[in-house]
Amino acid sequence: MIPQTLNEENLIDIEEYESPPSLTYRLDFTNRRIIGKVDGKEAVMQFIKKVLNTSKYAYEIYDWYYGNELPSLVGMSYDYIVVEAPRIIEEALLVDDRITYIDQWSFKKVAVDAIEISFLVHTIYGNIKYTKEVAA
Repeated sequence: MIPQTLNEENLIDIEEYESPPSLTYRLDFTNRRIIGKVDGKEAVMQFIKKVLNTSKYAYEIYDWYYGNELPSLVGMSYDYIVVEAPRIIEEALLVDDRITYIDQWSFKKVAVDAIEISFLVHTIYGNIKYTKEVAA
């Protein structure tokens, strides 16, 4: 029910407001199943892994903000990937308000057709070092 008048009983004290919990289901990526629940830093880590392994626009279940466009880098030059990959990864991850910013980018060519990208994700729960291999 929406209150008709504002008074001290129905106002929210902004200093007491907390973000909703990040409690979600725990994914077992190896066995491809859901096992229990996960919260906090571990939930953010799971989000990072899931969003960076999901192609944007590929699945109707996800909205247009979910996923990444890293597959668009296949066949591009190393220099192009070094410039575009951080933008693509930031665009994919910064939709989550638990992630504040991303820095400390490093790139290493690990094969003729693959580049390893490492970066540090700053979250409200602490920092997470993450590495993603991208087809070149």
